[in-house]
Amino acid sequence: MLRSRMIHSFSEDTFGYGLSADSTSCPSRSLQQFVPPRQRRRKIIQWHAIAVAYGGREEITDAVRALLKTEAQQGAALSEAIERITPAAIARHLYAADLPDPDLIIRTSGEIRLSGFLLWQSVHSEFYFTDVLWPALRKVDFLRAIRAYQARNRRFGR
Repeated sequence: MLRSRMIHSFSEDTFGYGLSADSTSCPSRSLQQFVPPRQRRRKIIQWHAIAVAYGGREEITDAVRALLKTEAQQGAALSEAIERITPAAIARHLYAADLPDPDLIIRTSGEIRLSGFLLWQSVHSEFYFTDVLWPALRKVDFLRAIRAYQARNRRFGR
């Protein structure tokens, strides 16, 4: 059973949002405050992901379980299923498999670690660390992160 999953996605104006949450540790009524009335619009220009009670290890574990479950439902022997475990196959079973990997991850609060956040998806992400706490992050702080990101030479693991 999946502990976490994409429980709601919606678009409003030109922004897309996705909410991924662990419903075993967050009551659904608490999660509903993040979900405004659904409104369909034209083209999504930016995507923002919101993760609540999320764990990267759990997401990868759930993805492998879901992949193996799919293989079993299709009648694959264990040895065949093992051979079909690839990065692409696992990626198709992540909570928000339809979203692109993040280009930039901004870590607030002065911590210089991911804390299990988007372990799989962050493989080629750029990181920006700031001492500012999340609730106090201002537009100028965000623009500093964007400016630092724009100055980088992205190599995507090469």
